[in-house]
Amino acid sequence: LTANAADFTFIFVGDLDINTMRGLVEQYIASLPSDPANSTAERPLRDNPALDIKPGTSTHIETMNMKSPQTYAFVMQWADIPFSMRNSQLASIAGQILSSRLIDTVREKEGAVYSIWATGSLDRIGTQNASLMTQFPMKPQMRDKVLGIISEQIAAMSREVDGAELAKAKEYMTKQYTAAREENGEWIRQMAGTALDGIDCINGNIESLNAITAADVAAFVKAMTDQGNYRVVILEPEQ
Repeated sequence: LTANAADFTFIFVGDLDINTMRGLVEQYIASLPSDPANSTAERPLRDNPALDIKPGTSTHIETMNMKSPQTYAFVMQWADIPFSMRNSQLASIAGQILSSRLIDTVREKEGAVYSIWATGSLDRIGTQNASLMTQFPMKPQMRDKVLGIISEQIAAMSREVDGAELAKAKEYMTKQYTAAREENGEWIRQMAGTALDGIDCINGNIESLNAITAADVAAFVKAMTDQGNYRVVILEPEQ
């Protein structure tokens, strides 16, 4: 594994004494064999397109025998969005707002599920890297109504987001960012990400978050929905 360390990136995080670390790095890392001419080819930031989800809109239904009949649903809206700190924050905010809306409508108002949640994410690599996703069990007789609500809520978010919804997400993320700055694991994760694509997502993250408006979130969701990729996968009990 260390026969040729030319393409290695080493990241150290923690309460380190720089002078002590420098000596150890010079002794154990700088001395590793290094031949750039024969190093592993640089990994592309885009994965193999053949492995991507097929674009478009579709619903796929399977059935199986169940002792306790329930309908299980997986719903995902995805898109190809350039990665940046701001776009990553917008994806997370969109997921939090969608999750809150689905709790209010699908669970509280309709009583169709015991619990429901949604997430929004933006990956650093790959095409179709932005996603809004939810998966949950529900009452079989509520399937069509619940799926309609989810589609309607995503469409509604692409038109308008309420300032109170955004403020709640910002408050949560600010607390998370503040706590994460004290965690070695978060610094390692962020530094590894920056080493991959050069994009820093930790320094200035609260300032970036505070600059986001409700209109920005709606525009982000619209940019996703405009690409027309919406997948529904259903597992139904056998009749």
